[in-house]
This record gives sequence, structure tokens and C-alpha cells, in this order.
Amino acid sequence: MNIPVERLNNGKPIIAPQGDGWESQGTANSCALLLERRPSIDRVLEPILGSSAMKDSRLRDGVVVSLYTGCGVFAGDTVGTQSRGLAIFTPAMELVKRLAQPVFRPSMESGKIDALGIEDARLTMTDDVFHIWYCGYDGKDGAACVAHSRDLINWRRVAPLPGNINDTYNKDHVIIERKVAGKWWMLHRPWGPRFPDMRDMVIRLASADDVLGPWTDCGEIIRGFQHPGRKTMWVGAGPAPLPLGGDRFLLLYHTGSYFQDGHRQYDACAAILDFSRFAPEHPGAIVTRRLEPIMTPETEWEKNPKLKLDIVFPMGAYRHGKYLMMVYGAGDVYTCAARMPFDALVEAVERSDLSNPYL
Repeated sequence: MNIPVERLNNGKPIIAPQGDGWESQGTANSCALLLERRPSIDRVLEPILGSSAMKDSRLRDGVVVSLYTGCGVFAGDTVGTQSRGLAIFTPAMELVKRLAQPVFRPSMESGKIDALGIEDARLTMTDDVFHIWYCGYDGKDGAACVAHSRDLINWRRVAPLPGNINDTYNKDHVIIERKVAGKWWMLHRPWGPRFPDMRDMVIRLASADDVLGPWTDCGEIIRGFQHPGRKTMWVGAGPAPLPLGGDRFLLLYHTGSYFQDGHRQYDACAAILDFSRFAPEHPGAIVTRRLEPIMTPETEWEKNPKLKLDIVFPMGAYRHGKYLMMVYGAGDVYTCAARMPFDALVEAVERSDLSNPYL
């Protein structure tokens, strides 16, 4: 079923590369999180925005924070890195402020897993603590990492995360933002040399007693469907799943695929997770519905003919009025935003099943 999707900012990027330094080469796959206004949040935001901006009527109902991607060469460095900048938006995704310098950078220390990259970061908040769930990259290997902060400026990293989720390369990890059945839950996606068949790059579930781990893998929950017109397909989680009541959540995720000619495409998809159905012997039972796709690359910013790569890559999601707001990577260069009626999306997912929609 087609979901009415409205691309914001006339489809143009909300965050684009600029300058000739740390964010000059790319700003794709930026995370975003809606913060409701309250005293503890205002104390974080006021030093960043200033007291006058805090009175902006557009921010009355909340503020969207993006720890956005900055790819480029930082002053004094000799190699390109991926850092995290800070941009503030209204809930309608109108830019309020974009800081000139990154707030979280790779360690640049030899032997550290995140020496060169803070990649594909998702942002969550629990008990007024912010967490960036990112893939640490050292130029060769990648691992699931996290950094935490109370002010969005100063970050403490746990790189790599402890637990067996990092027994192989790992990325596309994000948590449920509260405990369910007494546990923290994570979606993650192993990759790398141990997965020569990309169809085996699947979304898996992990659990922990503490949000910083150690994280124990629970098994596969979502595998990419196979498409008769494409060479292979795989999946990865998007932003933190949105609560639907009880132990049910709406998950946005991506499906990646290669065409026979080597062209690559990423589409946005949706699923419903019900943790009341969790069983250790069958973790995938929590996935009750899947809808593929809900959005595909169409615009000049989402399509990258130079790289033969078309991308809609969901990285941030929140409810605003009657809409689901989605922040996504576009074309491996930009960050864009779109919205769609929340109830219509959930109803469409609920009407779907787990069968392959491409056959």
C-alpha cells in the first residue's frame, strides 16, 4: 500500500556539506531526536541556543536535536574522518542553529576502534542522559560503540561495547529507549568478512541488564526478502523504535540491495515489534508485521548516479501532531526529512503480513 509521503524543505537537504574542512565531503545519515520542553532539557539547550532563541514560539512544543554526520578533513589532520556536528531544529524540521565545530570526533588514537569514524550514529535519551550508538571505524574494522552525555557537548565513549555482539564487525545498532520485561533491548546488524553472502546481514536482537552492556546476542529477527529483479538484499535497523502502547513498537528500517549491474539502492521500510511474544528459542516471534517499502529514492538528492547509489536511509523518527517525522540519509551525501500520517502508516503496517512482497 502506498503511504502519502511529503518531503520537507521542498525535497532539498536539511543538512548539506559546507566549507572545505570537517563537513565538506558529506553529511548523510544524520540522527535526530525530539526533546520535549521541560526544565532539565532547557538547562541543556540554553547554553547552546542562547536565552533569546529559547523563547522562539516555534520551539514551544519541543526541540529536535541532530548529531549530524560531518565527513571531511579536520584542521591539522592528514586523513579524512567522520565526526558528529550539532544542529538544532524546530519540530517541523526548520533549522534554528548549526554549530561551526563538531561536538564529537574520532579518537584519532592508534589502536582505537573509532580512530577514524563515528559512523551511522543513532541518538536516544534515557533519564536525561543522551546516548550516541555508533559504528566505530579504524580504517579497516568496525564495531558497535556508544558515547553518553548530559549536555550534548561533552561525551564519554564506550568503544567497543562489551559483550558478544562485537565478536564480529557490527553496526546499525540502536536500543529500545526503556526497559521491557526488565531488560534493555538492542537491534544490531553484524557484517564483515564473516558474512560473504550479504543476505546473511540481518537484524538481530540483543539484551543487557545495563544500558552500557555487556550486550548478549539473542538471535536473528529480520532477514531481507529476496527480489527477483535484484542480485541480493539485506537489512539494517533505523532509529529507535517508537512506542505503540504496551510492549509494541514501530520500527523503521532499511533494505539495501544490489541490482544485476552493480547499482545499489536503499529503501525505507517499517515493521511492528511485540516484545510480549519474545521467546529465547524464537526471538523473531516479536516481529508481527512488515511493510516494504514505505519510501524509495526519487529526488536528485536521493539519487547518486556518480556512485551508482540511490539512498533513503532512515536515521531519526518522532511523532509531531498527526505525522511521523523521518530524518534520513540521502544519496550518501545529504540529510533530508519527510513526514507521513502516523495513523495511516501504522494501519498499513498492521494490514501487512510477513510474506515476501516482491514475489
